[in-house]
Amino acid sequence: MNLLIWLIPWTLSAQANEIYMGAHEPPIKAERIELTDGREPLMAFTVRDYVKLKRRAESASGYCASATEAASEAAKLECEQAIEAVIQRERISQVDQVQLIDALKLELKLSQQALIEEQSFSSTVKWISIGTGAAALATTLTLILRR
Repeated sequence: MNLLIWLIPWTLSAQANEIYMGAHEPPIKAERIELTDGREPLMAFTVRDYVKLKRRAESASGYCASATEAASEAAKLECEQAIEAVIQRERISQVDQVQLIDALKLELKLSQQALIEEQSFSSTVKWISIGTGAAALATTLTLILRR
C-alpha cells in the first residue's frame, strides 16, 4: 500500500509525454517523433532535460531503496495477515473437528447400545425357537408313538 502511495504522483500528474520530476520541479515534456521507415515512434527532449534526467537517474538509488523497503514492508504485512488468517481458520477447523469427534463418539455409543439390544433379542428369539421346535418334536413323537 505504501508503494502505491509513493507512485501516485507519477500517475496523477504526468501525462503520457511527461516525466514527473518531483513536487517542486516542473515535469519534463518530450516530443513524439514519427519515423517514415515504419519503425516505432521515438520521444525526444532537450539537452537540458536530458542532463536533468541523467542526474536524477544516477542519484536515484535512494528512491529505489525506499521503494524496495516500502514494497518489502507491504509484502511482510500481507504475509503476516495471511498467516493470521490461516491460524484463525485452523482454530475454527480444530473446534469443528472436536465437535465432529464428539458427535461420532455419541453415534458409536448409540450404535453399540442398539447392537447389544439386538443381540439380546436375537438370543431370546433363538431360544424360544429351539423350545418351540423341541415341544413340536416332542408332541409329534408322542402322537406317532401312541398310534
